[in-house]
Order: sequence, then C-alpha cells, then structure tokens
Amino acid sequence: MEFSSLVTAPEWATLAECFRTRRAHVEASSSRDRFGALWAEWELEAVCRFTPQNHLDRFRLVREAVRVPPAAYRDRFGMVRAEAVQQLYAGGVSVSMANLEYYSNLVLSLARGLELELESPVQVSFYATPGSSQALGVHSDSHDVLVIQMRGEKRWDIYHDLTDSS
Repeated sequence: MEFSSLVTAPEWATLAECFRTRRAHVEASSSRDRFGALWAEWELEAVCRFTPQNHLDRFRLVREAVRVPPAAYRDRFGMVRAEAVQQLYAGGVSVSMANLEYYSNLVLSLARGLELELESPVQVSFYATPGSSQALGVHSDSHDVLVIQMRGEKRWDIYHDLTDSS
C-alpha cells in the first residue's frame, strides 16, 4: 500500500511540495477513517505481550511530558506488562512507541513508499493519548514531521521555527 493511495491527488501534491520547499502545511479533514486500517486497537496489546521491548526509548509511557518510570509497567526482566499499560492508559497516561514500522508490515510498506517518494528517511512514531490528557508539552522537533491523527480530537498549534534562517 502506498501512502499516496490514502490521500487525494491534490493532498499528496500539496504534501510533497511542502516537504520539498520546507513549508508547514496543516490539512484538517473529517475523513480520518481512511487511515483506520493502519492500526487496530488490539495491536497495541499484541505488541506489549508478544514483542520484546528491550529498548527503553522505543516504548515509553508519558504524562504531561514526564516519563512514567519503567518499573511501573515492566516486569523484573524488562518486558512490558500489557495489563499495567492498560491500567496506566485508563488513568490518563499516553503510550509512545518509536519505530512502529518494526511491528507492522503495513506501516513498514507505507514508510518505505514515503521514503521512495520523498527521497528521505522515514521513521514512524505512534502515540495513543486518552481523552483530556496530554503526552508532550510545547516542544520542537529537529526533523520534519507528518502527523496523522486517526481518532478523537486534539488542538494542534503549529509555530514557525524561530531558529530557522530560511
């Protein structure tokens, strides 16, 4: 599956042009259902239960920009405890997973397709944040970011990077 198959031709053209010219672009759409096939609710539990998460920075829990200590959701061997993740999530903690392409063939296929189209490396990060919670505070990223919000509502404030001389 190609990413360009999930968006309209004009959306893809705008996205690609903004990437090439390093301009910010926000596309608000009420049709997020088209991205629903990228991730199902049960997949997070499957990743927790069946995939070793030895790298502490790839799988973490966060609440208002503060990391939850791994001991709260990992066993004595460092394995993620799915039940603890579910409880913490129900209590307002966000789940953050780097390199989602390592855990989903569909996401891997989309990431590699984007790399070919944009001629740039792609890494997919996953965040699940309960309603009325916040994972990260105001921050800046040193890399380009494409956000796909698949469920719920969130207010996004996009600021121009004042350190950018272009």
